[in-house]
Amino acid sequence: VVVVLALSRFEEPPAIAAGALADVDEDLLQEIGLTAPAIGAMPEDEAAEDEVAGVGARDRLPLDGTDGSRLRRRAGGARVRPTDQSEGIREKAPMAHIQRLLVVVAAAAALAGCTVFDASMVKMMQPTGSEFAQTLHKGYSQLGEAEQQEADWRDGNHFLMKAQMAAKGEEPGPDALETRKIAASYANPAFYMKQRIDEVLAKSAREKAPFDAAWAQVYFDCWLQEIEEGHQPGDIKGCEEKFEFHMAFVHQFLKPPPPEPVAEPEPEPKPEPVWSHFVVRFDTGKSALTVDAAQALNEVITAYRKSRPSEIVVGGHADRLGDEESNLVLSQARTTAVVMFLLDAGIPNGLLKPSSYGESKPVTRVKDGVGHPLDRRVEIELK
Repeated sequence: VVVVLALSRFEEPPAIAAGALADVDEDLLQEIGLTAPAIGAMPEDEAAEDEVAGVGARDRLPLDGTDGSRLRRRAGGARVRPTDQSEGIREKAPMAHIQRLLVVVAAAAALAGCTVFDASMVKMMQPTGSEFAQTLHKGYSQLGEAEQQEADWRDGNHFLMKAQMAAKGEEPGPDALETRKIAASYANPAFYMKQRIDEVLAKSAREKAPFDAAWAQVYFDCWLQEIEEGHQPGDIKGCEEKFEFHMAFVHQFLKPPPPEPVAEPEPEPKPEPVWSHFVVRFDTGKSALTVDAAQALNEVITAYRKSRPSEIVVGGHADRLGDEESNLVLSQARTTAVVMFLLDAGIPNGLLKPSSYGESKPVTRVKDGVGHPLDRRVEIELK
């Protein structure tokens, strides 16, 4: 304001460097009655002459008319050669236009103090960080450029700043809900979506699914920005769908790996078959143990030591030669001979269950009074 008031005292304001209006909107210049050619415009033929003479644009501006060798320009673009400062050849611009022009220049100077990211420069940065950071750089660069193309400089700058951070190896997180003005209808969906992206990032999604996790974060920020604006339903839906697409892959990568197959224990080797039934043979009318009988009893002892049965049943028999009473006594004697042999071998008495049957259970079908060697026996069973 001080500058405007001070300059308003000049009937003819000082010339303005062409570069001072580089950032000024052309529509605003037209509004105050000035266009780009009116400020520092130069026809191509004169620019060529100056280039040959070694005179640049900066040598021509400001054109204060004090040097007769220089040419000054009118507001309309025509050149005049000043002859005498006192002749008042200069064209007087309306003071209101000049004051508005000065306000524009002051605004441009103020804007020059704000950082405006160049999308193309940010995109060309070579990211040096993790795969997650590199993907963030790519995603935020595209998002920021798209917003700048829509003249949304605030959001464009915001996303390009995050892209620049990612290019430097940093990993900026998703935007906080507090940074956006969210309509009540989107409050719950926004809270739920923010919770979901925060959860997967906390579960090592940056390392296990860096590509999809980064894009999910970018599209969350995209969706959050779009619901704040609230006037592009197509963009809101597009950002949300892409967010869900990448989140599905993130969850696939975060699933715990299937448990390794447990090796089934090798089957225990089958024990060698242990005979549980033995037969000891006797001579006719005898209860003494023969060599074959002793060998059979040794097999019983071996089987006992391997299988450790809970009981050993011993049953004596006789053939049908002779009377029943005599055969019963003979079978008892044979049973006793076998039991004594087993006791001498160390088998506990409590395991032995002796019985005698005489001629009542022959294994042959011979007539009574006929002897047969298969019937003269003691059967032993391990249980």
